[in-house]
Amino acid sequence: MNEKIKINVTSYLYRIIQYDALRFGFKDDNFKINYNLLLNTIIKNYYQFYKDIKGKYYYIFQNDSLLFHNLITSYILKNNDNDEPLDYSFTIRPTKQTINTFIDIEQNELAKISLSNFIRNMLIQFSSLKIYEKEKLLFIEKYDEINLAIKSKKRLFIITKNSEFYFDCLKMCQSPDDEHNYLIGKIYFDSNTTLGCIKLSTIKNLATTSYNLNITDDEINIIKTTIPKGIQFIGQNPVTAKIKFTDGGLKMYDKCYNDRPIYVSFDKENNIMIFNNSIDHLFIYLKQFGRHAIVLEPVELRDRLKDFFKKANTEYNI
Repeated sequence: MNEKIKINVTSYLYRIIQYDALRFGFKDDNFKINYNLLLNTIIKNYYQFYKDIKGKYYYIFQNDSLLFHNLITSYILKNNDNDEPLDYSFTIRPTKQTINTFIDIEQNELAKISLSNFIRNMLIQFSSLKIYEKEKLLFIEKYDEINLAIKSKKRLFIITKNSEFYFDCLKMCQSPDDEHNYLIGKIYFDSNTTLGCIKLSTIKNLATTSYNLNITDDEINIIKTTIPKGIQFIGQNPVTAKIKFTDGGLKMYDKCYNDRPIYVSFDKENNIMIFNNSIDHLFIYLKQFGRHAIVLEPVELRDRLKDFFKKANTEYNI
């Protein structure tokens, strides 16, 4: 079981796997996708998920394993995916971490289906999951350890690509904007602390420490009140901002939903919205609007966007 396995897929499924690789960080510093690592991770973790469910319903399906197999792994994708030709393919080489999974599949799942078809069905089913469900399965060991730390109220030590720090995790939840899993709590940088969040898929390594959590009631209240304004911007002080949109800008606001702040009032006659969010949140969102969204106040946000567009204009006019 050391030979490569070729899996033929539709263009639709190929694009989903490609996007997932980029979304969950299965790439190197040059943005070259590591498909083998991603696919091995999906197969190992999703097959374990499949076996766990199969074990729970063993007595129902023990006399008709094919029926159970179809229930779990057959999923009709949108865009008539099952009618599309299998013009694309992935090549998978089992790793030391996944070799036993492939052996298990060969010994227990292939009586009425080939290995490549079984894996393709798993990829189809995996692609149908929501983003936070995929993220949980891809990083299930980290996900489980984080939840244990939350239950035992212990501090985590976390390593990401660019930094390492201690983290008091109050809870883990999904962002309604990008649907990722975020750890929410207090971050310790040297002698400084700040409230914030960390996306599960950005964690390279972590460990549960013997330290207890140290989050005050005031900090918990701040987290609770800022979560509805955007999980990614927890810990940042909100400001009142007045933004004037063009007609095109209002259409963009309807379509640009990622990190979209919710207005607290809307003057439809003058196309002016009032927001109550952090400077960083509003800056990240509004910089995609260009001339279609003008900041009337506060001055800090207006100047920051003005400086951003000025520098961009300079670079484009070299």
